Amino acid sequence: MPIILAFVAAVFMYHHVAPTVQPGTYARALTITPQEFSEQLAWLRARGCSLVHASTIVDDARAGVLASCEVALTFD
Repeated sequence: MPIILAFVAAVFMYHHVAPTVQPGTYARALTITPQEFSEQLAWLRARGCSLVHASTIVDDARAGVLASCEVALTFD
């Protein structure tokens, strides 16, 4: 049976990290609390993901040397 290796590369886009969420559907959809953000980062770390620059993901993918889990965060 062949061995299958899986590599994950993802870019997570955040809009707002704030202690309070303004009212409204869009505000809630675009805002997470610092606690939620911390929990998300802990979840990624617990699964062995490395936080890297988005350009690192592109470079590593092109070179065929992605780590088992590379993650970039963006904020707009």
